[in-house]
Amino acid sequence: MKKRAGFTLIEMVMVIFLMSLFSSVLGYLMLQMIESSQLGFDLESLDWNVRESLERMTRDMRQINPNNITTMTSSNLVFTDQTGSAQNYQYTSPSISHNGNGLVNNIGSFAFSYFDDTGTSTTTAANVRYILVAVMFQTVDSAGTTSTPIYYTTIAVRNGEGV
Repeated sequence: MKKRAGFTLIEMVMVIFLMSLFSSVLGYLMLQMIESSQLGFDLESLDWNVRESLERMTRDMRQINPNNITTMTSSNLVFTDQTGSAQNYQYTSPSISHNGNGLVNNIGSFAFSYFDDTGTSTTTAANVRYILVAVMFQTVDSAGTTSTPIYYTTIAVRNGEGV
């Protein structure tokens, strides 16, 4: 009898099984990399939006004359700017808005704090010299790990000078 060249059925089944196992593991790893990449992109985008919003608030609030503050709570600040226009910064979970237009979404917590010239907390608009803005956003990755970056900025207002 002649010896035939080729593979047995058992050898073929084993190769198919091993290839499918290898493909499954490789597919899972690729999926994890894609999810991780997307989470990183989302986190970077949210981080950029929060920083940009804080910069805008800082720019506007530096020009505040404390006598022109009409509302000052931990989640809302309304004042009249140098041009006579009303400026309204408000946090309504999960968004921060400026004059009703959304600045940034997915915010976990937000707070304005108001201080006088000695650094003591104040509730009197005319005494406001510094405004502390605190923003926290929360992200959860695919493994369930929670990340809560917190950004703070302290803004020195114009101290009642000018308009």
